[in-house]
Amino acid sequence: SPDATSEAKLRARASLASCVGRLNSVANLQRKGRDDLSAEVLDCAADALNPDIVGIEVASSAAARILAGDILGAFTSLREYLRQVSRCLERVDPHLCKNDGLVARLVDWEASWEMAGRYFRDMRVLQALSGLVSGLQGLQVAIPKMTSMCEDCDVELFLVLPRLTLLCFLSDNTEMQGDLLKLYLPHHFVGSAPGAFLLDLIQDFKAAQFELTRLAHAVKFGELAGSMAWQALAHRAVGFEGDTALEGWGPLEESDKQAAVQALETFFHKLEAWSVDLQRHCPEDWNQCCAVLVQCLNGTSKRRDAGKFRV
Repeated sequence: SPDATSEAKLRARASLASCVGRLNSVANLQRKGRDDLSAEVLDCAADALNPDIVGIEVASSAAARILAGDILGAFTSLREYLRQVSRCLERVDPHLCKNDGLVARLVDWEASWEMAGRYFRDMRVLQALSGLVSGLQGLQVAIPKMTSMCEDCDVELFLVLPRLTLLCFLSDNTEMQGDLLKLYLPHHFVGSAPGAFLLDLIQDFKAAQFELTRLAHAVKFGELAGSMAWQALAHRAVGFEGDTALEGWGPLEESDKQAAVQALETFFHKLEAWSVDLQRHCPEDWNQCCAVLVQCLNGTSKRRDAGKFRV
């Protein structure tokens, strides 16, 4: 029956993943050489692309497509390697770590597995990541400088991304967004709730936002005042300093301009310390997150085709 066939395929895939894990533990000296790379994450990746499970918005998101494509592609590449190498086993070096083709695919598999495991095991985290990417894509449209920074992988981008990640959390301070930030700043959460220092930052953000919105009203932006306040915060995060962050506000009274700049600089002086903490507390995890964000913003995967077969 179809159900029995499907079940048999899942068992075979799980068995293969287990064997690959043992292989990885002895041949992959370039990374951690983990032996616990189960097929569960492959199932989660398939679920992440199923709109009936995660909803159409997440299933069609750049984050889901790129992360799922990476791990499914890495596993497919390994299977293809094993098929080809089975025809020339005499060429395999018994010191498995010396087989370049094998090692390259194991490195790719382990890296993709870890990345997918972080975001796919808890769909709330994937939803939060998808929301963050969506917010950043919106800022790319509003601030063209971001697009060029992403395309060039500008060094400044990696100072900008933590600021924007924090800003997106502060502007949409939901439990789901907290689940994502907690991966990188676990010491600033009590259970799923923000700790005292993070609550202080949230209040600082609200104060800056309130002051900027008030000043935007003074410029007669009316209902757009909140949007103009967010635009100023985003421009400052991307690197526009002083009154250049107020692009689009038009002519301002000198006193209003100074008050707006003061509100921005006071808040970002505090935010910068959090940005550094975000980068340094779990540096490997944060670097992986940056890699995912850049791939999503550029719309491309970091995976490369294995190319010509090598043992």
